[in-house]
Amino acid sequence: MLHPNHYVVTLVRIKMNVAYVNLSHRMFGPGGEYADQAEPAEVYMRRKELLDDIHRVIETVEPGLTRRRGLSLFEMSTCHLQLGRLLYESQRFPLDDFIQLLTNEIQSLQEAIECLEGAREGSSEAVIHYKAQCALHEAETMLRLLQQQQR
Repeated sequence: MLHPNHYVVTLVRIKMNVAYVNLSHRMFGPGGEYADQAEPAEVYMRRKELLDDIHRVIETVEPGLTRRRGLSLFEMSTCHLQLGRLLYESQRFPLDDFIQLLTNEIQSLQEAIECLEGAREGSSEAVIHYKAQCALHEAETMLRLLQQQQR
């Protein structure tokens, strides 16, 4: 039996996450059988579990401002934000908790950006670096709007 943190188990988790993303895009994306419906929260919840497990292993094995950690932080944070927004918009997540989630994930995205700062131009890490900056901007804007609404 393999240890839960074994690299093979972690690779399986990574592949399962990619499979969830691909399946979700095929089913709920343009031309998909369920294109007129929103992705179910359960898909995001399962991805969140996988990404949290992956990130926990990476935090242990590769701490600091590393490329792998930056990629993991980005994937985990964007999944948390997508799930939080979905639950908040369906009124299954209180405003105060959503604001706290935004605050935490903004910090994670800032750290991801710092980890991916030296990415080579044109590389996949540079693309993720750019996406992390966009996600950070969107999260900060949403946080400001919700804080104004809360007053």
